[in-house]
Amino acid sequence: MNNKNLVQDIICETYQRAQGVVQCQVVEAGKVVRSYAPQKNLILNAGLNLVCASFVWGDCFSACVAGTGTTITNVASGAAQNGSGAATTFTGPGSFDFTTYAAVGDMLKMTSGSSSGSEVRILTVTDATHVEYTPSGTLSSGEFTVYKTSQVGLATESKRTNTYLTGAGNCGSSMSGSNAILKRTFDFSAEVGSVTYNEIGLSYTLSAGNNLFSRIKLAVGIALTVGQQLRVIYTLTIALSPTSLTAATYTISGWPVLPSTSLDGDQQWQMPGIVGIDTSGANAIVDAGGTNSAGAMEPCYVDTGSTWVTHIWLSTVSTAPTTFNTAPVNRDTTRANKLVTLSSYTALNFYRDKIATFAIGEANRSDWRSMGLGINQTSPATIPTSNGCAFVCIFDEAQTKNSLYTLTLTFRITVGRTLA
Repeated sequence: MNNKNLVQDIICETYQRAQGVVQCQVVEAGKVVRSYAPQKNLILNAGLNLVCASFVWGDCFSACVAGTGTTITNVASGAAQNGSGAATTFTGPGSFDFTTYAAVGDMLKMTSGSSSGSEVRILTVTDATHVEYTPSGTLSSGEFTVYKTSQVGLATESKRTNTYLTGAGNCGSSMSGSNAILKRTFDFSAEVGSVTYNEIGLSYTLSAGNNLFSRIKLAVGIALTVGQQLRVIYTLTIALSPTSLTAATYTISGWPVLPSTSLDGDQQWQMPGIVGIDTSGANAIVDAGGTNSAGAMEPCYVDTGSTWVTHIWLSTVSTAPTTFNTAPVNRDTTRANKLVTLSSYTALNFYRDKIATFAIGEANRSDWRSMGLGINQTSPATIPTSNGCAFVCIFDEAQTKNSLYTLTLTFRITVGRTLA
């Protein structure tokens, strides 16, 4: 063969879908005097950009913001007020004014009809009854809701805090099935006058301004008097997928190399790889499941330290992965691994690629049966079973890499949110 470059278009794509919940309380003289029902938040476009471009999930909500504004976070079309989409143009009912209720970057979600559940992002507000959207496709007639994901700050910001109520149950992280759960409890300073808070935001910084990860328009205003404190409990749940063995066909230009005739296989998220939060509210040195896979599966995280590095590997071990978040199969019998680099990030793409290239003289064997992404120990250079196998792919047939070409492998980590 004469290929000099074997390029993996997308070796595998993993998904992380987030949903945050806020619960507010009023504290007086150290005691909770009122508690409000938990309420789901709206994770903003800026928030998903943050986790792809700059921060691990837990860093995106290291500060909490309170405000008095009443700007809505979503607006529904109303009962029997239908709209539909053809290709990239959505037509709404005359009763719904897009110039008032929508903006570029907002999400439109169908809530009834055969397209119920479909989501598109608004690219242009054409006029009162028309918007342009992406991705293209047909949206059957039905009711819809516009979610104001283009928002970047509170309507009227009053104060911020990164003071945490520490201890087990207040701050921490855990796994529940395939969900990584991150939690912080924030205490605001005591009030010096009467105030009613109507909105809450989460941010990566104590600096005031348009820098929110998520925003909540509270269902009920929270009235405080002198000496009382606002307490906000924020829980972020990140659904990970696929966490069970899932069939895949890998696209690698130039492969398969005979005697292999197929690039079919299976893939699975093995270890959480989402940076945890400890009981002090700080980022933990372990992942949300308490293992050492640390930030291997965080979209923008690459460990380049002297002891641990994020890497992509090849192994001759063909054993299927174990159940998600249990001790992985040791794939260090015969392996090759390379330091990961990150692709550049384009705003609103909501994915990040982790890439490694094996040079002409590297990883030349004819019996590669698995590959994956994880955190590697540099000395000794091994794939530890606890953290090196954060994501694992198994080939149905042995694959060959020889000295005629380089091999580039790419893992794409895609993030999203639950609109509710």
